[in-house]
This record gives sequence, C-alpha cells and structure tokens, in this order.
Amino acid sequence: MLTGPPDVPGDDAVSILSNNRLLFVQLRKLRVIWQVPFEELQSLSLEQSGIALILRGGTPGPFLPIGEQTGREWFFKNIGKCVGRLQSDGMDIETDCAAQDCDGVQQTSRAEG
Repeated sequence: MLTGPPDVPGDDAVSILSNNRLLFVQLRKLRVIWQVPFEELQSLSLEQSGIALILRGGTPGPFLPIGEQTGREWFFKNIGKCVGRLQSDGMDIETDCAAQDCDGVQQTSRAEG
C-alpha cells in the first residue's frame, strides 16, 4: 500500500509509471499530486520506505512512498528500465548507472537498517 502526503490517504493514491514519466495520483479527486518527466530525472535512491527522486542539478525531487520491499524494488528497477529505453531512443539524459539492472538512470540503494 502506498502512503502519500498528509492530505492523501494511503488507500486513495496510486503511482503510475509510463514510458516517459512517473506520476503520483489521488484517485478520489483524480488529481495529479506530482509528476516527473524522465528527462528531468538525474538519479533515484532506494530507501527503507520508498524511492527518493533527484532531479537534474541535484535538486531533491518528490518521494515515492512504497512500504512493501518487493514492490519498492520492482518500481526502482522498472523506473531505470523506462529511462534506459528513452536513452536508447536518443533522448539526452545524463546518467551514471551505479546499480545492477540499471538501464539508464543513476540508482543507489541504501542498506535497510
């Protein structure tokens, strides 16, 4: 289950991974809470309670809360795959792939503690 910002109950929000962006949407109001086009993404970090997004220039981006480890790892890996596909199609995204199974965006995994 995802838990969102304080005004969005966890069972009322979903994340959507498309071919060119990541969105966090409140279902009840059909409201996009945030979205990050992959060309704006510099890196992502697998955290204990979700995925932290870092935008170009090192600016902290939104946090994608995913409490369940398997889902968190799946999303982390697949965001990298989507960005990798964009790069192979010629989109200019600066990356430094640091993690196994990473296909296009710098990914770092912090040990859970």
